[in-house]
Amino acid sequence: MKQVAKIDKIIEALMPKDGRRTDLGFGVMKASHCLGRSIEGRDWYDFMAVNELAEKDPERYFSIIETTPYDDIAGEMLCVLLMPFRHKGASEDFVSLIAHLGAKGALLMIRLLIDDYVDVRTKDTNQDLIWAIVDASEEYRSMLLMGALAYMIYSTRGALEQKSGNELADAVRDVKLRFLDEIVDRYELDCGNLGYDDLVRFFNLNPVGDTEQLERMQETGLSGRLVGCYADALMLARRIEIKLTETQLWSLTRGALLSNDISHYWATRDLPTLSLYLADAICSSEDVCGMWTRVSKAMRQALYRESRQYYLGASGRSKSVELYLCLVPSLIENVIDDKRLADAYEIWRESWNACVTALYSWTIPSVPFHIVQFLFVYKVVHLSPYTKEWDNDQLLSQLPVVWLQAGRFEKVAAACLKTLAKNLQNRSLLMANEPKLFNRLIAIEHDSEQPK
Repeated sequence: MKQVAKIDKIIEALMPKDGRRTDLGFGVMKASHCLGRSIEGRDWYDFMAVNELAEKDPERYFSIIETTPYDDIAGEMLCVLLMPFRHKGASEDFVSLIAHLGAKGALLMIRLLIDDYVDVRTKDTNQDLIWAIVDASEEYRSMLLMGALAYMIYSTRGALEQKSGNELADAVRDVKLRFLDEIVDRYELDCGNLGYDDLVRFFNLNPVGDTEQLERMQETGLSGRLVGCYADALMLARRIEIKLTETQLWSLTRGALLSNDISHYWATRDLPTLSLYLADAICSSEDVCGMWTRVSKAMRQALYRESRQYYLGASGRSKSVELYLCLVPSLIENVIDDKRLADAYEIWRESWNACVTALYSWTIPSVPFHIVQFLFVYKVVHLSPYTKEWDNDQLLSQLPVVWLQAGRFEKVAAACLKTLAKNLQNRSLLMANEPKLFNRLIAIEHDSEQPK
């Protein structure tokens, strides 16, 4: 009886005081766990005693998981509960247990099983356990599918991150990416039925209420944090190609670009991973140039503010501005591949001007230093043959010498020429139309070959 009384007191500490339920959705999975947290004088491991109810009274146990506002504690309780089942098939005991799961408990379980997806010794995975959880609930099927897919993307840093060189880490990541594709194949019909309203509910988006805040971000050039997970919603929508209207696409794109999020720091081949998704989203628009215009207009004040950071006394760097500049190479590549060179030229022209301004005005213009090299190559290789504007040597004269983070000065024009030398295949065209630029290219190649 004493043990029962003790567990009842622990349960009482776990319960919300105002009777409200925790919001369901991706925030439950994405929230960081806080080990060592105490509640009403009890350490987190005191709450492990509640796990005794899982076998004796599973209905009550999982109702506690669903209603407690302490998702970190609920996650730790489920972590302990899952230990006997990990990296095995879905046994009858496991299937019987999860039959009592609610939506939040299922999402937390999926998170835990993805975090520890592979047993590095046996190479066994938690795949069958995740299948069983998703299959167990028809009511929450779409939510659990979005949870599994979105958290798989989240746990692999956008599922596009270049290999780290760590053989074990890369192998684990590859297994997760294969599983992501298997989810889509296994539940093809369910995934095909997902729409914008599902994204709004699961990622806690507020397209109407957030509009005012996003407009303020545009007008001030300052990034902010929205309650909803816009970047995650955009990545999932593009990964499984959810059909969106132009208004819906703009809502996700602007929210992902302007709202501060950890995904802004993920990188793929030295570019922010999210910038690749943003470029893909813009290209999925029925009016690519129109969507690009909306994006560039949204970033106008942020670019202006970034160019005056020194005078404003501001510290740090706007990740939104970096995302904006870094999405340009992928966007132009995609538009060129679609043979839409007129659109590519319009995007190039605006981006070139933004980069040149940034090179002169940013304290340490590392991002525009790299992006302007991409832009110069696109102009020489793809756009000049289309526009017949052979003015690329004059473009180089616009470029300054800059101070970079590595602690050295760099001539931007020289860097552009070196990048062009690596990517120029048809030299005869350049020699015929721009002999002065061609000679500069030969000269810089000769200098690079000289022993230092």
